[in-house]
Amino acid sequence: MMTILSYAPLCAENENKTIDIIEMDAASNNGVDSIRELRDKIQHLPSAGNYKIYIIDEVHMLSKGAFNALLKTLEEPPAHAIFIFATTDPQKIPLTILSRVQRFNFRRVNNDTLVSQIKNILEQEGIRYDEESLPYIARLAAGSMRDALSIIDQANAYGNGHIRFSDVMYSFGITSNDNLIKIINSLYDGNSAEALSVFNDLKSGGIDPKQFVESLLLIFKDYIIYEKTYKESLFEILTLDQLNALKFDLGYAINSSELLYKLVKEMFYANGNLFQLIELYLVKMAREAGIKEAKKEVEVMPIDKSDKNTKSESISQILSQTQEIVLESNADSSINEILSSDILTNDQIDSDSSFSEDDPIINTSEIDLTQFDDDEAIPTIKLFPKYDKSFVDAKEFSPKFSTNELKSALILSDQNHLKRATMTLNYLVNLSDSKDYKELIDVLKNMNIKAAGDNYIVLTSANLGALNYLQSISYKQNFQEFIKDNFGSHKHMIFYEKNKFKEIALEVVEILKSNNTEEIKKAKSFSEVQVEKEHSSNKQLFDLLSSIK
Repeated sequence: MMTILSYAPLCAENENKTIDIIEMDAASNNGVDSIRELRDKIQHLPSAGNYKIYIIDEVHMLSKGAFNALLKTLEEPPAHAIFIFATTDPQKIPLTILSRVQRFNFRRVNNDTLVSQIKNILEQEGIRYDEESLPYIARLAAGSMRDALSIIDQANAYGNGHIRFSDVMYSFGITSNDNLIKIINSLYDGNSAEALSVFNDLKSGGIDPKQFVESLLLIFKDYIIYEKTYKESLFEILTLDQLNALKFDLGYAINSSELLYKLVKEMFYANGNLFQLIELYLVKMAREAGIKEAKKEVEVMPIDKSDKNTKSESISQILSQTQEIVLESNADSSINEILSSDILTNDQIDSDSSFSEDDPIINTSEIDLTQFDDDEAIPTIKLFPKYDKSFVDAKEFSPKFSTNELKSALILSDQNHLKRATMTLNYLVNLSDSKDYKELIDVLKNMNIKAAGDNYIVLTSANLGALNYLQSISYKQNFQEFIKDNFGSHKHMIFYEKNKFKEIALEVVEILKSNNTEEIKKAKSFSEVQVEKEHSSNKQLFDLLSSIK
């Protein structure tokens, strides 16, 4: 490979012995006297070649008087003199100096290049190392090869000739991605105790608080960028396996990132214990997550013995009054016709039901509300099956819709439908106070809408239990009526596990990018939604009252 020195034989010959290259450290020679001495030597001609090179490192460290002393020389430099100023803080250099120089901004070295170069150096020097430690060294170097070499020297000395992953973690106070992922997943699940326990272990191990917060931010940043681009090459600290281990969704990642940026700002001005501030924000992040799984059990408020008779009498009185109203209304034939055509002959009532139109009134006076024991809950109407342990413990999920059907949904997806569906879901999970659908809405909190059309919605989640539950009721009448009331019409609900969806979505992105008309034409629209009939709430009410002895 051709090098710069091959084009400059004189430089190659005098690479290590020339006196025409003068380097000065401004951090230790920052006074006026040092600059005046340098200015006096500038008039001397080069001993070899055409130029004398003056390199001033960390030039921003010069005092104001030293900059003023240098200013005249920069305005009218000798023809043989070239100045090279190196700095990491150009904003600290006076504008009068900046206006007289040509500026070159060096790019940071990306992490992949740093890792490759570090590996090459370690192998040439014969230094043993743990492969997993190299990405963390590159992260600490923050794009600087010089800092990376300095870190390698320290880690090598600490490990006595062997750079170990555990030594890098301990000596530089950084946190492994696995521990960060464990903390974030616990916070997302609302388990602050587990998250704080892991954090306290790390704190005892000597982590650096600023490095910890920065690492959390980088994980959320990698996740958000991948969710928008699906490109692994844009990862800064994560791997694809680590990304798949994350449980949270895009909304939580954005909200948590905003909180962490506030934390960084507060840490900058904080004078006290930074770890306490971090703990408070971790708790706040857990609260932001909310409850991400439906309750496994529905608790029923116990009925106090002292209040039991009073409550029974009140309910009996209400039912008695209700019966009188209905009996009085029987005299009005028009009301009877409405009752008969609307409620009593509802096509949702099964034909084998014991309910009879000839005897539409249930004798509520025979209901004994004192029959319920203290430990027995009064029956309630259930619109949806319970989200129980059989769903929560699910280990796998098989989607109803094929890969080709999902591709069709993604290709035909409409931006307006997607926006409306997403806004509706956000409203339901964040603002809706419906008690009838609370358990269903808790499960829907696990879902993310990825595409939508006129009669379908594509939803993804990493929660297999929630996917299995919602798919099992997706065509049930009560669920479809809920969808119609909130989303405008009956919908095919296409559920897919998050990582499987990403694989298929990437294929569709390639199809659309390459404008593959053959594949695009294969996309088929979805047929009309076929709703599975089930008991209406009216039928359930009659069955409930009929069952009470």
